Amino acid sequence: MEEMIYELISKYGLYYHKNIVPGHTKAKVNWKKTALLAPFLHGAAFQQVRCLFFYFTKEHLGLFEYSGKKFGSIQTIIPWAEISDVRFKIGRLEDDFYFIYEGNLYEMKLTRKARGQSWVQENMENLEMNEFYCR
Repeated sequence: MEEMIYELISKYGLYYHKNIVPGHTKAKVNWKKTALLAPFLHGAAFQQVRCLFFYFTKEHLGLFEYSGKKFGSIQTIIPWAEISDVRFKIGRLEDDFYFIYEGNLYEMKLTRKARGQSWVQENMENLEMNEFYCR
């Protein structure tokens, strides 16, 4: 995963100072579909979860989708001025991260710890000390 960070930095010319962390969109269950389909499928209906790298600077929030070792279709950098109502809720393994952009609420999870990836915790500690550069 760390190799992908360096590929991302090189590809987009990003400034890196322990300000990139992995995470994903928050899993959502469609309870109506789950209730209707459960007798047939023996499971729940989930909205697709997307894995992302989150890039925080004083000026921008970057979102870069990845799957395995490949980058996906979401590759965007949004100025903080266009984002409103930013909220964080600290967790043990993941933090909840909410923001509103273009009138839509985005619910994300930021990874605090990843097995064999000590840089993730170091980067989260740096971002917390700097209030995620969004305040």
